[in-house]
Amino acid sequence: MAENLRYSKDFVVGTAKSNKPQIYYPNGNQKNVQDFGYLYNWYAAENACPNGWHLPTNSDWKQLKNAVSGDNVGSQLAARPDLWNDGTLERNSSFGRSGFSVLPAGSFDGKAYGNFGSFAYFWSSTEYEYYSGNAYYRYIYYNYGGVVSNYSSKGDGFSVRCVKD
Repeated sequence: MAENLRYSKDFVVGTAKSNKPQIYYPNGNQKNVQDFGYLYNWYAAENACPNGWHLPTNSDWKQLKNAVSGDNVGSQLAARPDLWNDGTLERNSSFGRSGFSVLPAGSFDGKAYGNFGSFAYFWSSTEYEYYSGNAYYRYIYYNYGGVVSNYSSKGDGFSVRCVKD
């Protein structure tokens, strides 16, 4: 998909961290959904992709990263420099080259919204092997041209991109 998911299905719009499927408005504002899509906790992300699509695994994310040639993969995956905070990401000459159109929707940690305009976080379906309450995600941020992998609580809110089966 070339946009962040905006699918709300039967999900509850959450205001706190939960182990039940919930979605959140980017930066706490419903108006941001149009440009940035929803933020999903992992439980909602696992069920948000339409039929014939799936939440990407760590392997899917690695394949995407390897398919984008050259340095500054994060810059190539990003789009809309007007929505990113000023940094090395959008100043790179390869910014937006891939058409993947990553936007900085930020995150929700169950208490506060963070990094809107600076970070784009995306869930992976791959659970963290050392603690079942966590799962992997990828992120791109405004002052770095790469793509970073990490893990977080499944109750946190991140963006979703789906991969065709």
